[in-house]
Amino acid sequence: MRDYFPMLQAADSLATYEGYLTTEEKKERVKLEGQFKGVRNAFVRKIIKEESYAGVDVVASVEKDITDYSTSIGSDDFSVGYIRENLLPYLEKQLSKSPLRRKLEFWGPIAAGTIVLIAYFSIRFLNVINVGQPITTQEGLVHRAQAVSKVLRYEEWGPSHAHGKGRALVAILSWPIEPNEDEMKGANEFFGIVMAGHQMLSEQKQLCGELTPGTDDAASEQQIALVRDVATYIQGKDVKWLNPAPMTLLPPIKAAYPCL
Repeated sequence: MRDYFPMLQAADSLATYEGYLTTEEKKERVKLEGQFKGVRNAFVRKIIKEESYAGVDVVASVEKDITDYSTSIGSDDFSVGYIRENLLPYLEKQLSKSPLRRKLEFWGPIAAGTIVLIAYFSIRFLNVINVGQPITTQEGLVHRAQAVSKVLRYEEWGPSHAHGKGRALVAILSWPIEPNEDEMKGANEFFGIVMAGHQMLSEQKQLCGELTPGTDDAASEQQIALVRDVATYIQGKDVKWLNPAPMTLLPPIKAAYPCL
C-alpha cells in the first residue's frame, strides 16, 4: 500500500503560505517547497522501483488514489490539489526516462558532492609543507620560502579581509590552504633570516635606501614585500645557490636596495 501521508503533511504545511507573503514568509515557503520535493522524489523512486515493471499503469493508479482520497474527504483541498499538480507530472516525467538515466540523476549529485569533499580535504593534506629540515640547508630554505608564500596567499584570500557572516564562510572555504603551526613557524624563521641578512648588508654599507621597520605585532609593508621577493627568488628555477646555503638570500636582498 502506498503511503501518501508524508506528502500530505508536507503539502499541508504550505497551505498557510498562500497569497501575499512577507520576505521572511517567502523564504519559509521556499524551504517548505524544498522539503515537499524531497518527500515527493523519495515516494516516486520507491514506487517506480517496486511497481514500474509489474504491468501496472503507475500514473493512472496514483491518480486514482488521489481522486479516491479527495472523494473520501468530500473535497479537493489545498494539500490534495498541490499533490495532484506537483506529483503526477513529475512521476510521468521520471517514468519516461530509462532506468540508467534515473540512477545517474539520483547518484550524480551525491557523487559530485563526495568528489568535492574528497578534494576539499585532499588539498589540505597534499599541500602540507614539511619544514623539518634545518634552515641552514638548501632544502630547509626552499621549504620555508614555500611556507612564506602559503602564509601570504592565505592572508590575501583568507577570512581576515571578510566581514560579518561572510568571515565564517570564507574561513571554511579557505581552510584547505590555511597554514598549520609548523608552516607558520617556518615562515617566521624565513622572515627572521631575511631581516638578519638585510641588517648585515646594511651595516656593511652594501645597501642603499631605508627599510621601514614593523611594529611589535606586525611587519611593515616593505618588510613583507622584501620577504616575498626573496621567497620567490629562492623557489625559482634560476636561483644560484651559494655555500653556505643561507648566503643565497643575500643577492635578492641587495637587488631590492641597490646603490646606484
